[in-house]
Amino acid sequence: LPVATGETKIGLGAWDADLEQDSYLSAEALDSDNLTLAAPLLEDTDYAIVPILAQVEYPADGSSLDLVLPDGVTLLDYYGTPVEDAESLLHNEYSETSAAVLGVYVQTDADFTAQLVYTAPDGSTVVDFGQNMAGRVEITVQGTAGQTAELRCFEELDADGNPYLANLRKARTTMQYTFARSQTVTWQPQFTYMGFRYALVVQWPGKPEPANFTACVLHSAMQPAGEFTCSEPLVNQLNHNILWGLKSNFLDVPTDCPQRDERLGWTGDAQIFCETACWLANTWTFYSKWLKDLAVDQLPDGGVANVVPNIEETHTEANWLMKNCPYGASGWGDAATVIPWVLYQMYGDDTILRSQYPSMKRWVDFMRANTQNGLFDFKMQLGDWVALDAEPGSYFGATPTALTSQAYYALSAQLLALAAEVLGNRQDAELYAGVHRQAAQDFAANFFTLDGAMTAQTQTAHILALRFGLTPQKWKQKTIQRLLELLEQQNGHLVTGFLGTPYFCAALSQNGCWQQAYDLMLKKDYPGWLYQVLQGATTVWEHWDGRRPDGTMWSAGMNSFNHYAYGAVGAWLYGECAGIGQQPGTAGFCAARLAPRPGGGLRWAQAWHQTPFGRYALQWQVDDGKITVTAAIPPNAAAKICLEPGAKLLETDGLTFAEQNGCPTAQVGSGQYRVSYTMEQ
Repeated sequence: LPVATGETKIGLGAWDADLEQDSYLSAEALDSDNLTLAAPLLEDTDYAIVPILAQVEYPADGSSLDLVLPDGVTLLDYYGTPVEDAESLLHNEYSETSAAVLGVYVQTDADFTAQLVYTAPDGSTVVDFGQNMAGRVEITVQGTAGQTAELRCFEELDADGNPYLANLRKARTTMQYTFARSQTVTWQPQFTYMGFRYALVVQWPGKPEPANFTACVLHSAMQPAGEFTCSEPLVNQLNHNILWGLKSNFLDVPTDCPQRDERLGWTGDAQIFCETACWLANTWTFYSKWLKDLAVDQLPDGGVANVVPNIEETHTEANWLMKNCPYGASGWGDAATVIPWVLYQMYGDDTILRSQYPSMKRWVDFMRANTQNGLFDFKMQLGDWVALDAEPGSYFGATPTALTSQAYYALSAQLLALAAEVLGNRQDAELYAGVHRQAAQDFAANFFTLDGAMTAQTQTAHILALRFGLTPQKWKQKTIQRLLELLEQQNGHLVTGFLGTPYFCAALSQNGCWQQAYDLMLKKDYPGWLYQVLQGATTVWEHWDGRRPDGTMWSAGMNSFNHYAYGAVGAWLYGECAGIGQQPGTAGFCAARLAPRPGGGLRWAQAWHQTPFGRYALQWQVDDGKITVTAAIPPNAAAKICLEPGAKLLETDGLTFAEQNGCPTAQVGSGQYRVSYTMEQ
């Protein structure tokens, strides 16, 4: 396979679980120019069909390797079609023949021509594409024999405006082309990708111009499933950043980040972002495939790996964190239960529950087997990861991991019981409903005092207790009030980490604290979602203080500027701010609940979401105290339009409203509707 200069690695083919280990292809490099691949015949046949598991590292001098097959052996592409030209594998030039495949393909989604090529304060030449992304840079360059074009991709500038490379750690993120003859070439590296907004020009024949550089975006192919916009441009940019965090990290597996020497399928990140991802894109096939990987990688005791594919758990030699927390982390392992349930809720297809039920059950049974005095307790836990209330220099938030672990134990048991109910498994439904009740009781007994105060006075502790339904009813108002006080102590800012942040706005709005939820979302100073936007972010950061107001950075050891986890708030924008939701006890949006809740000083907000029944759309607009709601319901679907408590109707579009749970509510079928009201003073 001829390749351009540079260091490139290639992995060919796929793993076939039906073949015995000794049937896998063996590979041996005979000399520097040829790689001979030999395969045994399948039993009682005159042919061999085997996955190629060879990894080839090409020489850096621009030479090539030839793929040599034994006589009578045909190379097949992904679809099983004979390959006459091996070069086609290099460019994924597969036929359009329909084929049943487990996952989705990685595609080039868009191209960005460089916006600017400039000289940084330190004298380096920098290319700015204007958008942080995952992909590759394509160059068009003219040179003579021996000249080299070399770039190093990176994602952020430091406080002085110079390339910030330290957070890449050991990732080389380098592409290099050396000319064998005088010519003009258009080239990009293959079998690799990088996370970047910028490129550092290390070497270049002549003067680099923006037209010489094109960024090619790579991500798994998924159809768009929704869009949110409102009257506040900063929130629209935040939604843009959330979407691009998804695009950058949904590349065959849901990775944590695309830029540094990690790019792993962290289960915790995937779990907390799953619902938001479903609002943004059709993720059914993507997640279904990855969940099968998760089940395959489950440990013999049922524990779930921290990363899937599980390449870390047995390679922890130099990783203190993974040595102490090799698997079974609450909030991470719960991807086994949370993601299948979210997919069922969003798409209404119980096949995901059927296929993942054994995995879900094994995870909950693992937690049951590792309880001490009623509390889940297994090795070191990650807890409210990278929360701002952590000790200086620590990754571990102030909320006790015993509390976060028990909260997720209760949640997973509850979701397993619900899944069993959907699947008609009454025995398991009753069993795990009991496990959930006991876990909730143990949570209350251990983390609430006799007068109803939580033992952990952190935002995340109160958020999880409220959001997961773990607060005893008699102490609910006290817990809500205390969360508001903890928020006020931080001048209305969050200090939450990975486990508290996704649910903060929902914990407020679903308990009647709409103004505080909006205020939190719309905070423009540090720390907050819009602070990142005002700092010029085009994706969501890993840390609230990835770049602090004084320009200093969080530790370079773990400081991604393209991490979708905190983008989990996107689900709140669609489901709470815009108000597209589902009626209790339903799935797949067969019966929607459209409940717009204007607030935060926004003049209008609108969203649409593509469901298995079609597209729902909802818009609200505030004009001189008059609120107008426009709703669209797809064919063969039904919905309830639920207005705010205290709404005084002006226009009903022929609908009949009656009060339900304090809200004027109308039952509607397919069609478009427009109603207006004012709020009682």
